[in-house]
Amino acid sequence: MPRLVPDRIIFDLIDRTYAAGCDPKQWSNLAAGVQAALPHTSFSLRLSLSKTELAVYSSTAGIPDEYLSSYFAYYQYINPYISMFQRFPVGEVQTLSKFMNTAEIRKQAFYHEWLKPVGDLTYGAGVTLLRDCERLLCLSIDIPDRLGHLEPVAADFLRKISPHVTRAFHLNERLQAEAVSRQALEGLMERLEGAAFVISKEGRVLALNREAEDLARKNTVFGIRAGQRLTFNISKNDEAYRAALAAALDPWKSTPTASIAIDCGHLGRRAATVLPLRPSGNANGADGSSLALLLIYAPERAATPAQLLQSLYSLTKAEAEVALRTASGSGPSEIAESLMLSKVTIRNQLAAAMGKLGVHSQAQVAALVAAHNPHLRVD
Repeated sequence: MPRLVPDRIIFDLIDRTYAAGCDPKQWSNLAAGVQAALPHTSFSLRLSLSKTELAVYSSTAGIPDEYLSSYFAYYQYINPYISMFQRFPVGEVQTLSKFMNTAEIRKQAFYHEWLKPVGDLTYGAGVTLLRDCERLLCLSIDIPDRLGHLEPVAADFLRKISPHVTRAFHLNERLQAEAVSRQALEGLMERLEGAAFVISKEGRVLALNREAEDLARKNTVFGIRAGQRLTFNISKNDEAYRAALAAALDPWKSTPTASIAIDCGHLGRRAATVLPLRPSGNANGADGSSLALLLIYAPERAATPAQLLQSLYSLTKAEAEVALRTASGSGPSEIAESLMLSKVTIRNQLAAAMGKLGVHSQAQVAALVAAHNPHLRVD
């Protein structure tokens, strides 16, 4: 049996594989390395989308560019090997001679029109790494007829490297998904009226919009200190913020949204709310990976819809209405008169609403209601 690919070369190619996992542009380096390890053969990493479209992760070495161009222009549609990859058990390396002998291969139109001109490729090994309704990811090494004895070497090589290629491919997908999610979140944050931050459970600032960045640079209300931690300049503001963050990320709270009022000196008072951003599939955040969205902006007179308070805090319709009118500056007597109810009823409903909201004064009711009224710019 011919000598196998040395371990030192295998380890180098595994390193190249994980480099490609972090940067899809590096897959060509892996393909070139495999072709150098098995000279005169051709190596292909192929991700097909909707059966025929080639994806960015794909890479080939050992086949001249003009032959590759002709393959994707026409010959891929008559390639009988694709249907074989669609039948292979995922992760199981196969050799071509197991399924088709040389005589059978030479009966194929694909052989005469493409395989023979490329280099009389009659032997090979392949493995399917991923197969679903839209994608087919496979590795293959095509071998000329005169080097058919290398087929078991190629199969052994694929067994050693294919698990790493699978992991690197999934790493590509996760990094791409995270980049898209990050861009979407940053785009949304820029549309929020006010200063917006994404805060980790430990209090580190992971992302912020331009308004938050401008305020942080001025260092008049808060700053981003050592370890990327947000710190308010006034101690009572800082204590209230830390308590709100802890409350929002408490996995055992049924209504985790926390709201506070912030004294911003000459800028006046600001409302702030801390909203949990928990991964889907882990609603209670118990794994410690919870994040929070902190919004700081000027209170507005526009009332928050009663349905929002009812949904978030289980307020009754009457309690939500009293809370909204209180937030707009109306006192119990004025509310009682406008709703044609007694002051005792209004006070009881306000007390019940404050209990559910977790606040202790009418000023806190106003701050909480304002904090639930962020606006999006749609220009």
